[in-house]
Amino acid sequence: MTFAVDGLTVEIHERAEGLGDRAATLFTDAVRAVVDEHGEARVLIGTGNAQLPFVRALATKDIPWAAVTLFQIAEYVGLPLDHPATYGTWIQEHLVEPFQPGIVHRLDGDAESPLAEAERYEALLREDPIDIVLLGIGENAHIGLNEPHAAWFEDPRWVRVVALAEASRQQEVGEGHFAVIDDVPARAISVTVPGLLAGEKIIVNVPERRKAAAIAATLSAPVGPAVPSTALRTHHDAILLLEPESSNAPSPD
Repeated sequence: MTFAVDGLTVEIHERAEGLGDRAATLFTDAVRAVVDEHGEARVLIGTGNAQLPFVRALATKDIPWAAVTLFQIAEYVGLPLDHPATYGTWIQEHLVEPFQPGIVHRLDGDAESPLAEAERYEALLREDPIDIVLLGIGENAHIGLNEPHAAWFEDPRWVRVVALAEASRQQEVGEGHFAVIDDVPARAISVTVPGLLAGEKIIVNVPERRKAAAIAATLSAPVGPAVPSTALRTHHDAILLLEPESSNAPSPD
């Protein structure tokens, strides 16, 4: 099933198993098209358990990884680069080691000045166009780590130090990255909503029933910071990939 909500294309697939492959196919096609035209592709990729099927499917695709410059979307403040729960560690284990992208830019959440680190990373992002963004949606409808009521849709900055909502910190515990919520850092460095929307193409991959309420709000709530993911409806080339549980749609017969 395919339909549109404002500018956002929505695909609901019959089975969750095919969602990761569909995201990987769209990503592959986009990377190859950009590399064919410009010689390189600059991509932002989100992390998390929900993206593991996508990552596994990438292994079956023919991607010119040597021509890819890879950026991560967010990082915790205060954790060392080699901490097992950092987003950078996820990127290293699931993308860098198996695929060897040509250039990898990591956020340093343990930098002496998180603000200076955000400014450094923003400068890297702004050096050339961002071609592709692959991300998910949080259980509270955050994108990146831009939280409800705190996301600034008109933010002049592309990277900021942000405070994490309790719901987002609890999600990290639920996914098994931390033992208890007190272990989850209270701040992070994140690409902002305008930074994410600067991508020429956005692929949003959202499996699992725990995301169903966020998806319902994404598609039906007024566009605004109360539901950060509604910003995706304003983009010129964004696609949201769902399956019956995340979309809360009935499974086909």
